[in-house]
Amino acid sequence: MKDTTSISIFIADDEKMFVASLEEYISQNFLNVKSEKFYSGEDVLAKINTCPDLVFLDYNLNDLNHHSRNGMSILKSILYRSPKTSVYIVSGLKDIDMADVLIDNGAKGYIHKDNNTLNKIQEIISKEILLKSESENKRNEKRKNKLLFLLPLLILIVLLLLSKII
Repeated sequence: MKDTTSISIFIADDEKMFVASLEEYISQNFLNVKSEKFYSGEDVLAKINTCPDLVFLDYNLNDLNHHSRNGMSILKSILYRSPKTSVYIVSGLKDIDMADVLIDNGAKGYIHKDNNTLNKIQEIISKEILLKSESENKRNEKRKNKLLFLLPLLILIVLLLLSKII
C-alpha cells in the first residue's frame, strides 16, 4: 500500500535563494508535502495557528532589521503556540554552544548550512513522514478496534428490536 501521509512545512529564512531552492527541492522529492515560505519570524508567527508539522527556521532572520526577533525568540513562540510542531534551526553559523542552547529550548535539531544541508533536510522530512504515518496507523487501528467491539453490541440491539417487532 502506498503511503499517502501528508505533512506541512514552514520554511523561514531571509535568504530568498535558499528558500526557493529548498522549496523546489521539497516539491521535487516529496509528493505529499505542502510547504510555505516566510522571510521573517513574525510572518511565521502570524500563521503558526495552522500547526505545521515542521518548521525550518533560520536563526538570524532579517539581520538588517534590528527590530526583528532572533531564532531563539521565534522558536519559543512557535513552541508555545504550536507545541506539536517540530522546529529545526537552519543557520550559516557553526556555533555548537548556540546549537546546544537552542536544542535545550525545544529545537529538534540544528542544521549548519553547507553542501549537505538538503540531504539533512531530506532525512528529517522522511523521518517526519514516517512518524506521522505510524501515528495515523495506530489511531486508525484504535478506531477499527472500537468499531469491532461495538459491532456485536449493535447486532444484539438490532436482534432484540426485531424480536419485539415480530
